[in-house]
Amino acid sequence: MPRRCRGISPARDCRRGRIPAKKVGPADKNTGHLPAEPSRGTGSRPADTEGSRQLRRAVSEKIANALRGQPLPPEQVERRRKTAEQLNLGQYLDPAHGAGWSAAELQLLGRAPDEEVAARIGRTANAVRLKRTRLGIPDPGGHGWTAEEVALLGTAPDAEVAARIGRTRTAVTQKRWELRIPTFRDLRFREGRA
Repeated sequence: MPRRCRGISPARDCRRGRIPAKKVGPADKNTGHLPAEPSRGTGSRPADTEGSRQLRRAVSEKIANALRGQPLPPEQVERRRKTAEQLNLGQYLDPAHGAGWSAAELQLLGRAPDEEVAARIGRTANAVRLKRTRLGIPDPGGHGWTAEEVALLGTAPDAEVAARIGRTRTAVTQKRWELRIPTFRDLRFREGRA
Protein backbone atom coordinates (compact mmCIF):
# COMPACT_ATOMS: atom_id res chain seq x y z
CA MET A 1 0.00 0.00 0.00
CA PRO A 2 1.54 3.37 -0.95
CA ARG A 3 2.33 5.76 1.86
CA ARG A 4 0.27 8.88 2.29
CA CYS A 5 2.01 12.19 2.58
CA ARG A 6 2.29 13.68 6.05
CA GLY A 7 3.69 16.98 4.75
CA ILE A 8 2.04 20.35 4.41
CA SER A 9 0.70 19.79 0.91
CA PRO A 10 0.25 16.21 -0.27
CA ALA A 11 -0.57 17.31 -3.81
CA ARG A 12 2.67 19.33 -4.14
CA ASP A 13 4.78 16.50 -2.71
CA CYS A 14 3.14 14.06 -5.11
CA ARG A 15 3.90 16.33 -8.06
CA ARG A 16 7.55 16.48 -7.01
CA GLY A 17 7.70 12.69 -7.02
CA ARG A 18 8.33 12.26 -3.30
CA ILE A 19 5.42 9.88 -2.88
CA PRO A 20 3.08 8.25 -5.38
CA ALA A 21 -0.23 9.98 -5.85
CA LYS A 22 -3.16 8.47 -4.02
CA LYS A 23 -6.68 9.75 -4.05
CA VAL A 24 -7.95 9.94 -0.48
CA GLY A 25 -11.53 10.87 0.31
CA PRO A 26 -13.04 11.85 3.65
CA ALA A 27 -11.87 8.53 5.12
CA ASP A 28 -9.65 5.86 3.64
CA LYS A 29 -11.85 2.89 2.73
CA ASN A 30 -9.22 0.32 3.75
CA THR A 31 -8.07 1.72 7.07
CA GLY A 32 -10.82 4.18 8.00
CA HIS A 33 -8.22 6.86 8.80
CA LEU A 34 -8.85 10.48 7.92
CA PRO A 35 -6.51 12.13 5.43
CA ALA A 36 -3.49 14.03 6.72
CA GLU A 37 -4.93 17.30 5.43
CA PRO A 38 -8.64 18.10 5.08
CA SER A 39 -10.12 18.45 1.61
CA ARG A 40 -10.78 22.01 0.53
CA GLY A 41 -14.39 23.04 0.85
CA THR A 42 -15.31 20.48 3.54
CA GLY A 43 -14.38 22.70 6.47
CA SER A 44 -11.20 22.73 8.45
CA ARG A 45 -9.87 20.21 10.90
CA PRO A 46 -7.23 21.19 13.48
CA ALA A 47 -3.73 20.07 12.64
CA ASP A 48 -2.84 16.87 14.43
CA THR A 49 0.73 17.57 15.40
CA GLU A 50 2.41 17.14 18.76
CA GLY A 51 2.39 20.89 19.34
CA SER A 52 -1.32 21.14 18.59
CA ARG A 53 -2.08 18.25 20.92
CA GLN A 54 -0.07 19.93 23.70
CA LEU A 55 -1.94 23.21 23.19
CA ARG A 56 -5.35 21.49 23.27
CA ARG A 57 -4.33 19.56 26.39
CA ALA A 58 -3.11 22.75 28.12
CA VAL A 59 -6.36 24.59 27.33
CA SER A 60 -8.44 21.65 28.54
CA GLU A 61 -6.47 21.44 31.79
CA LYS A 62 -6.82 25.19 32.35
CA ILE A 63 -10.60 25.01 31.94
CA ALA A 64 -10.82 21.90 34.14
CA ASN A 65 -8.77 23.56 36.89
CA ALA A 66 -11.03 26.62 36.80
CA LEU A 67 -14.17 24.47 37.13
CA ARG A 68 -12.82 21.94 39.62
CA GLY A 69 -14.42 22.20 43.04
CA GLN A 70 -17.28 24.41 41.89
CA PRO A 71 -20.81 23.04 42.25
CA LEU A 72 -22.78 22.32 39.10
CA PRO A 73 -25.84 24.42 38.34
CA PRO A 74 -29.09 22.70 39.44
CA GLU A 75 -30.37 22.32 35.86
CA GLN A 76 -27.16 20.49 34.86
CA VAL A 77 -27.41 18.21 37.89
CA GLU A 78 -31.00 17.40 36.97
CA ARG A 79 -30.06 16.75 33.32
CA ARG A 80 -27.28 14.35 34.38
CA ARG A 81 -29.62 12.58 36.81
CA LYS A 82 -32.25 12.06 34.11
CA THR A 83 -29.67 10.82 31.62
CA ALA A 84 -28.28 8.33 34.14
CA GLU A 85 -31.81 7.15 34.89
CA GLN A 86 -32.68 6.73 31.19
CA LEU A 87 -29.49 4.77 30.51
CA ASN A 88 -30.01 2.71 33.69
CA LEU A 89 -26.48 3.51 34.86
CA GLY A 90 -27.45 2.61 38.43
CA GLN A 91 -27.14 -1.07 37.55
CA TYR A 92 -23.37 -0.70 37.57
CA LEU A 93 -23.20 0.76 41.06
CA ASP A 94 -21.99 -1.50 43.84
CA PRO A 95 -24.12 -0.97 46.96
CA ALA A 96 -21.03 -1.19 49.12
CA HIS A 97 -18.88 0.89 46.76
CA GLY A 98 -16.48 2.98 48.78
CA ALA A 99 -17.79 1.65 52.08
CA GLY A 100 -15.05 -0.96 52.52
CA TRP A 101 -15.47 -4.05 54.65
CA SER A 102 -16.77 -3.67 58.19
CA ALA A 103 -15.28 -5.64 61.06
CA ALA A 104 -18.48 -7.73 61.29
CA GLU A 105 -18.26 -8.63 57.59
CA LEU A 106 -14.61 -9.62 57.92
CA GLN A 107 -15.43 -11.90 60.87
CA LEU A 108 -17.89 -13.84 58.71
CA LEU A 109 -15.21 -14.73 56.14
CA GLY A 110 -14.18 -18.38 56.37
CA ARG A 111 -16.93 -19.29 58.85
CA ALA A 112 -19.48 -20.25 56.19
CA PRO A 113 -19.38 -20.95 52.44
CA ASP A 114 -18.72 -17.88 50.30
CA GLU A 115 -22.20 -17.93 48.74
CA GLU A 116 -23.86 -17.89 52.17
CA VAL A 117 -21.65 -15.04 53.42
CA ALA A 118 -22.33 -13.11 50.19
CA ALA A 119 -26.08 -13.43 50.65
CA ARG A 120 -25.84 -12.24 54.27
CA ILE A 121 -23.76 -9.14 53.61
CA GLY A 122 -25.13 -8.17 50.17
CA ARG A 123 -21.98 -8.73 48.12
CA THR A 124 -21.21 -11.11 45.29
CA ALA A 125 -19.78 -14.54 46.02
CA ASN A 126 -16.75 -13.62 43.90
CA ALA A 127 -16.08 -10.50 46.02
CA VAL A 128 -16.26 -12.59 49.18
CA ARG A 129 -13.93 -15.24 47.73
CA LEU A 130 -11.39 -12.62 46.61
CA LYS A 131 -11.36 -10.87 49.98
CA ARG A 132 -11.05 -14.19 51.84
CA THR A 133 -8.13 -15.38 49.70
CA ARG A 134 -6.34 -12.01 49.90
CA LEU A 135 -6.51 -12.22 53.68
CA GLY A 136 -5.24 -15.82 53.61
CA ILE A 137 -8.39 -17.26 55.18
CA PRO A 138 -8.98 -20.88 54.09
CA ASP A 139 -12.15 -21.89 52.27
CA PRO A 140 -14.55 -23.52 54.75
CA GLY A 141 -16.39 -25.29 51.95
CA GLY A 142 -13.19 -26.66 50.43
CA HIS A 143 -11.40 -29.85 51.29
CA GLY A 144 -8.60 -28.96 53.67
CA TRP A 145 -5.50 -31.10 53.99
CA THR A 146 -5.19 -33.11 57.17
CA ALA A 147 -1.83 -33.64 58.86
CA GLU A 148 -1.89 -37.32 57.86
CA GLU A 149 -2.43 -36.42 54.18
CA VAL A 150 0.43 -33.91 54.23
CA ALA A 151 2.68 -36.50 55.89
CA LEU A 152 2.12 -38.86 52.93
CA LEU A 153 3.39 -36.31 50.40
CA GLY A 154 6.76 -37.35 48.94
CA THR A 155 6.68 -40.83 50.49
CA ALA A 156 5.39 -42.45 47.29
CA PRO A 157 4.72 -41.34 43.69
CA ASP A 158 2.06 -38.62 43.48
CA ALA A 159 -0.39 -40.87 41.62
CA GLU A 160 -0.16 -43.50 44.38
CA VAL A 161 -0.63 -40.92 47.15
CA ALA A 162 -3.59 -39.44 45.25
CA ALA A 163 -5.26 -42.86 45.03
CA ARG A 164 -4.76 -43.46 48.77
CA ILE A 165 -6.22 -40.16 49.95
CA GLY A 166 -8.91 -39.74 47.28
CA ARG A 167 -7.55 -36.66 45.51
CA THR A 168 -6.35 -36.03 41.98
CA ARG A 169 -2.70 -36.47 41.08
CA THR A 170 -2.58 -32.78 40.10
CA ALA A 171 -3.85 -31.70 43.52
CA VAL A 172 -1.23 -33.84 45.26
CA THR A 173 1.56 -32.51 43.03
CA GLN A 174 0.47 -28.91 43.55
CA LYS A 175 0.31 -29.29 47.35
CA ARG A 176 3.73 -31.00 47.38
CA TRP A 177 5.17 -28.10 45.36
CA GLU A 178 3.56 -25.51 47.67
CA LEU A 179 5.18 -27.15 50.69
CA ARG A 180 8.48 -27.65 48.81
CA ILE A 181 8.48 -31.39 49.43
CA PRO A 182 10.72 -33.28 46.96
CA THR A 183 9.43 -36.13 44.84
CA PHE A 184 9.63 -39.73 45.97
CA ARG A 185 12.26 -40.52 43.33
CA ASP A 186 14.55 -37.60 44.21
CA LEU A 187 17.27 -39.50 46.09
CA ARG A 188 19.33 -36.37 46.82
CA PHE A 189 16.81 -35.22 49.41
CA ARG A 190 15.88 -38.65 50.75
CA GLU A 191 19.47 -39.48 51.61
CA GLY A 192 20.24 -36.01 52.96
CA ARG A 193 22.63 -35.03 50.14
CA ALA A 194 21.12 -31.63 49.36
